[in-house]
Amino acid sequence: MRLSEVEKANKDACITVFDPLAIERLHSFVQTSPIEVVTIGLDTIENSRAQHERVDNDAARRMSDQDFNKAREVITKCDVVLRGDATHVLDAVKAIGQILHCRGGVLVREQIEALMNAGALITHGESNSIRPASYDMRIGDQVWCQKSIETLSDTTPTFHLPPYSYAIVIAKEEARLPTFITGKFDLKVSMFLSGVILSNGPQIDPGYDGTLFCLLFNSNSQAVPLTRGEQFATIEFATTTRPATKYSQKYALAQRLEGVMQRNLSNPGGTIMAMIDSQMADIRSKLARLDGIFWGSIAVVNAVLISFAGAFCVFFLTIMWDRVKDAESRADKLKATVESVEGRGEKLTAASTEALAAIAEARAKALEEIEKARGTK
Repeated sequence: MRLSEVEKANKDACITVFDPLAIERLHSFVQTSPIEVVTIGLDTIENSRAQHERVDNDAARRMSDQDFNKAREVITKCDVVLRGDATHVLDAVKAIGQILHCRGGVLVREQIEALMNAGALITHGESNSIRPASYDMRIGDQVWCQKSIETLSDTTPTFHLPPYSYAIVIAKEEARLPTFITGKFDLKVSMFLSGVILSNGPQIDPGYDGTLFCLLFNSNSQAVPLTRGEQFATIEFATTTRPATKYSQKYALAQRLEGVMQRNLSNPGGTIMAMIDSQMADIRSKLARLDGIFWGSIAVVNAVLISFAGAFCVFFLTIMWDRVKDAESRADKLKATVESVEGRGEKLTAASTEALAAIAEARAKALEEIEKARGTK
C-alpha cells in the first residue's frame, strides 16, 4: 500500500489491493492509523493448481501449496469474503462501497442481491425471496422436536408441529455476514396467524458464519404443518457504526442440528401434550384404585350397620317412647293451667260487669239530684 493511497483515504473512501501473506503489515498500520480499514477477501480460487492456471504458470507468480493455504486462511478471516465470477465480485464491491458510505441504514434489494450473488451475506438463497429491504428465509431439511431430529426430503417434505409444543427449525439459507452488517429476523405474518410464535432472540451478530436456527412454538390447539422450502421468516440487514469483532462463538460454522443439539437431545421439549396425557392416565389409575377402596369400605359399613340394626332400633324406640310420655305429662299440666286461667278470667269478667252497672246507677242518681236542685232554685 502506497503513502499516496493513505493520503487519499484520509479524505474519502478508497480501495487498494493487498497481498494476503503481508496481512500483518496492514494490521500494524490499522493499530496506529485513524483510518478505518475494511478488508475484502476474494475467495475465488479453489486450490493451488487453479492458482497456477490463473497466472498462466508464471514461475514468479506461482504459489506453493503451503503459501496458498496460508493466504486462503487469511482471506476467509477478512471482514467480508466474496466468491463467484468477476461480474458478481465487482457488483458486490460496489454495493459494499455504498453500504459503508451510508452507515446506519437497512440494506435494500440491490445490495442484498449483489452480496448474495458473490457468496456473502446469505448463501443457498434465491432471488425471488429478496424483498425491497429484506429477505424471506425458507424452512430447511431438519427439525428438532420432542427429543428427536426429523429430516425433511422430497418424499417427506412436511413436519407437523404438535399443539402447545416447540421445535427448532433449521433454515435453508446460511448466513455469511460481514463484520459491519448485522441481521434481525422475525416470523412472516402468515406463520404468526397460524398460531406459531418465534421464541429465540432475533439478532444475528456481525461476522456470523453458519446456519440459522429458529425456535418455533405452536400456541394453537391444532398441529401446524412446517414444509420444507416454505418461507417462514423475514430477515433484514443493517450496518454497524464500524466493523465489529468477527463472531467466533460455539455456533460458528454450524451446519447441522446434530452438532448443536447433541448435548440437549435428552431434553423432552415439545412433549407437553404427551406429559399431560401421561399425568391424566396416572390420575385415572389412582382414581380407579380409590374407587375400589371406597366401594369396599361401603360394603363393610353396610354389613356392620345391618348387624347392629336390630339392637339400635330397640334402643332408639325406647328412648323415643320415654320422650313421648314425658311430652304427654307436660301437655296435661299445661291444659290444667289454661283451664284455671280461663276460670279466673270468667269471674273477673262478671265482677267487672257488676261494677260497671253500679257505676251507671250511681251516675243516674247523681244527675237526678242535680236536676232537682236546679228546679228548686
